Amino acid sequence: MGSLRGAIPVLDALFCPQQDFDGHDARVRGSTSNVTRRAWRMTLDSAFEAPTAMATRWVAERMIETMPRKHLSSLISASIVAVFGGGLCMTLGCAAADPDGFNAEEIVDEAEEALTGFSAFTAQSTTNFTGTTISPDPSERCFLSGVAGNLNQGLWVGGSISMKAAARVSGSTLFAHGGAFTDQHNARVPYNNLVKASTACLPSSYVASGLWSSNSGGTSPPVWVAALGTSLRQCFLTGVTGVDGSWNSSTRFARVVKITTTDATHSSTGWYIEGNLIDDVSGSHATISADCADFPTGTEFASGMAYATEDGTTSVPIGGSLGSPVVKGCALTEINGAFNLNNASEGIVITAPSVNTGLWMITVTNSRLGRWACAK
Repeated sequence: MGSLRGAIPVLDALFCPQQDFDGHDARVRGSTSNVTRRAWRMTLDSAFEAPTAMATRWVAERMIETMPRKHLSSLISASIVAVFGGGLCMTLGCAAADPDGFNAEEIVDEAEEALTGFSAFTAQSTTNFTGTTISPDPSERCFLSGVAGNLNQGLWVGGSISMKAAARVSGSTLFAHGGAFTDQHNARVPYNNLVKASTACLPSSYVASGLWSSNSGGTSPPVWVAALGTSLRQCFLTGVTGVDGSWNSSTRFARVVKITTTDATHSSTGWYIEGNLIDDVSGSHATISADCADFPTGTEFASGMAYATEDGTTSVPIGGSLGSPVVKGCALTEINGAFNLNNASEGIVITAPSVNTGLWMITVTNSRLGRWACAK
């Protein structure tokens, strides 16, 4: 018996290297944890005393080493009863597998690992029309987390050299710039209006994008972006642009909303972009864009709003209901108010923490309202 026991580590070395057979570690494959493995080795040590059982023990160990954790609890109850006739269960006690095949440890692991980090970037300019290159992690999608300054001047006359004022993120580029018009000599003339934009990039999988445009004949209807999806789906603003006069009122808004009941303006359920921006005198359109994404299993969400009175400033932490200290990520779902001042401190901006588990803050100024959502 002793010689057979001594052979098990050798067999381990031959057949159970540190990585699984496909080159992924246990966390990627969802295999049993090292703690679980060690516990079952101890159980098998106490169960297999006879030399004739050593080969069976080694096969059982190999099954435990490579089996995904979500199936392990079912294996325990079934295989041990079959091999030992229930004697070990009577001695040690066997918990029944849950009906979904997942144990509590896996659910906790998924919740803890749902949001593992984030990236955050900010840019501001009057004339940087080519944008600022950002470098989010490849697993992340980027959403708008801040808008400030003057979106109310841009694109007096259409054409490739005229420019809308913009605060938007697209892929690995963050745009934050004022507008420009075309003069009588067909030259671009910047308005030199200052715009600031911030983005938060969060681990998620792309679902869909949508674009809303203003309408010279009246307010454009909502634009459907994506189906409701599961509880892991969340949509955020990704950009807003402005033309002359489009952001000159405290009642202007741009938002992405979740509609769960149909009505006269929403013919189906799902996520929609809504706004009430207006065209300029030449008929050029202001726009609103949004992306929907599905987040990792176990992600939880929180949402809310912040408002500042006239000439006031509100600065508050957000996402606190998700717990602390935990990794969170937050971005905008609505901006509401005038954006017509050449001041980067006038607007709605979510600020990322300096550490992954820190507090996110939203700052809103001067009769504006911002809505946000945070993921954990």
